[in-house]
Amino acid sequence: MERNTNFRLIANVERILQERNREREKENLPKIRKKDLDSRANDTLYRLRHNLNYPNLSTIMRWANVLDVDISEFFQPI
Repeated sequence: MERNTNFRLIANVERILQERNREREKENLPKIRKKDLDSRANDTLYRLRHNLNYPNLSTIMRWANVLDVDISEFFQPI
């Protein structure tokens, strides 16, 4: 996975998280926090942002499950 893919993944995860939280706010539901994605989501996103490592499939699958999206949503053009 190359650096641009990491940036696209991060941008899309954060965009989807914001969209879900706007939807949840309209329904008076609690927001999804980054730590709800993964107990180490902040650290993982930091490491991806700085190209220190690449995400593994199980992490991406877990994020997709929490955000209720298909994995392909994370790799759409920004």
